[in-house]
Amino acid sequence: MASSYNDEFGSNNNLRISLLKKQEMEVTEILDRIIKLSDSLLVQIFSVLLTRGIHNLYSLKEVALCLTLY
Repeated sequence: MASSYNDEFGSNNNLRISLLKKQEMEVTEILDRIIKLSDSLLVQIFSVLLTRGIHNLYSLKEVALCLTLY
C-alpha cells in the first residue's frame, strides 16, 4: 500500500516538474522574441499597454499576444 502511494506521489511530482519546465520554456521563448524586437517597436507596444491602464499588470503571455498583433 505504501508503495502504491509513493508511486502515485512520484507520478504527480514528475507531472508538476514537467509542467513547470514547459512553462519555463514558454517564458524563455517569449523573452527571446521580445529581445529581437527593435527599441522603437517596444516603445509602441509598451505605450499601448500603458494606455490600457498603468494599474493593470500584464503577464508575458499578454505581451506576447500584443507582439503577434504587430
